[in-house]
Amino acid sequence: MPRTRTALTVGTVLPAPALTQADGTATTIAELLDGHPGVIHFMRTSTCPACLSVGKQLASLHRNGDLGDARVVFLTPGDGTDAAQAASRLDDTVRVAAVGANHAVFGLRRSGQFQESATAVVDADGTVIQVTTAAMPAKSFDRAATVDAIAQLATR
Repeated sequence: MPRTRTALTVGTVLPAPALTQADGTATTIAELLDGHPGVIHFMRTSTCPACLSVGKQLASLHRNGDLGDARVVFLTPGDGTDAAQAASRLDDTVRVAAVGANHAVFGLRRSGQFQESATAVVDADGTVIQVTTAAMPAKSFDRAATVDAIAQLATR
């Protein structure tokens, strides 16, 4: 029987696990969003080249105003060291935290060395508006769908 992905389904509220920032301090997704909508990317690993490329694209979209007032958040498996490693390779507009062993709390599967990745657009309350999930990190981000979802949020 296939596992249900309740955490990353449009219309559901994201779980609120404890996260660790690059400096080792605890945080939550709500704190990282700070009352704003967000684009959250779930990295395969803190060094995943495809995930880091998504980070550069999202940072560019953010700088160009294409994401409105949405926060860009990257979540990596691991601990504060992993968050620091990812943060050192991303624009300072990208907020980075680690989620622990893997992304299972969000419904993303892990098979051996393979961690699914995803990009989700959430409103200020953490409700999923749009999500793209893939086993291959390069396919876990849909630029047009992300920008469109942010635009839809602005009209609410």
